[in-house]
Amino acid sequence: MMNTLPAVALLVLLSAGVQPAWCDQWVTALTPTTVQTFNLSGVAGTYVTTTQAVVNPANCAAADGWVTVDPVISKEVLAMALSAVLAAHQIQIYVSSTQCANNRPMILDFTVNW
Repeated sequence: MMNTLPAVALLVLLSAGVQPAWCDQWVTALTPTTVQTFNLSGVAGTYVTTTQAVVNPANCAAADGWVTVDPVISKEVLAMALSAVLAAHQIQIYVSSTQCANNRPMILDFTVNW
């Protein structure tokens, strides 16, 4: 007979609203403090820091901010993050559970709480 205890434990955690660290996840109610751009091997990146602790599900080497180097969203993240800092609005970051960029947790998506 199979041991069902691990499956039961996972169901209990999920029903309690606990999100396993191995899932990409939204981090909400963040107050951005700095936004910077950088060049990583010819790819433009955006670096965002917040007053709250960095959620680091991918266990990246540095956890002092979030980074994106995705050319599809990097400029959008830069514009929205700068707007949020200037307007004093909170942000939400969808962070990867498996990828790091420039040794930091990687932003997969980004929104501003307007």
